[in-house]
Amino acid sequence: MEMTLLLNSTYEPLRVVHWQKAIALLWQGKVEVLEVYDREIHGISLTIKLPSVMRLLRLVKLNHCVLALQQ
Repeated sequence: MEMTLLLNSTYEPLRVVHWQKAIALLWQGKVEVLEVYDREIHGISLTIKLPSVMRLLRLVKLNHCVLALQQ
């Protein structure tokens, strides 16, 4: 299934997450959707287009030295 690019609030890429995690973040109100796939998921009372790019509403500070070592 589709994956979602997760951006920091400053539009820096953070990671790619599974679509289920993306929907959970959206449901919790922690992100805004910037782009969507054509594909939809259907619930009992709602339909949601799968997000392809999302941005966190709050800044996540990262240690760039640690990130460079992990990659």
